[in-house]
Amino acid sequence: MIYPDDRPHLTSRFRATLTTVAWALLAIALLAALLFARQAQAAAVGAQAPIVSPLEDDEFEAEEESEEEGDEEVEDEEEDEEVGSVGPLLLPPECLLHTAEAQVAASASHGTVRLTIHYTSYAPSDIAVDYWLKGGKGSLQLGETKRHFGRQGVFRAEEHLSDRAMSKVLAARVFTVQLGIGGAPSFCDRYSTQRLTTKHAASGHATWSRPR
Repeated sequence: MIYPDDRPHLTSRFRATLTTVAWALLAIALLAALLFARQAQAAAVGAQAPIVSPLEDDEFEAEEESEEEGDEEVEDEEEDEEVGSVGPLLLPPECLLHTAEAQVAASASHGTVRLTIHYTSYAPSDIAVDYWLKGGKGSLQLGETKRHFGRQGVFRAEEHLSDRAMSKVLAARVFTVQLGIGGAPSFCDRYSTQRLTTKHAASGHATWSRPR
């Protein structure tokens, strides 16, 4: 009796099994390598993350508060510069003074600053005149005086300044002129303050007036 030879068939199946096992082992190895790489990357990121102590947090918050306070100071200064009108002063009859047109002129060679106010009034009254400046070299309070204003006229006041004060004047961005009207209601204060923001300067001379 002749028996069939099954060895070629068994060899083929054995090779197929080995191939499947090999591919499975390779897939497991690749998956393990990928997981190891991700864990290593996560560990590296964790090592690079800065450690912030509570003290550093407090210092950072203190710096933020300081910056906010500085911003508030700047805002307060800007609000102070906004006091008054940049247009002509036109006051209601209750304020006695009717119109006022102010101008400031400075001369470095003479060391003088002159304030001029052309005005008209509903009725003669005593006026307290006060003016000051703000600019690149700081603020400066100038003349403060009282005068009797008639029905119409021109008010003039001149100040002689030191070289340091004159440097502030020539660097001024705005002059504020405030008129305190004797016998007028308190609400007139809002109408009687004018800001001079238009500047013309040339060779040691400068003038400030309201925008046209």
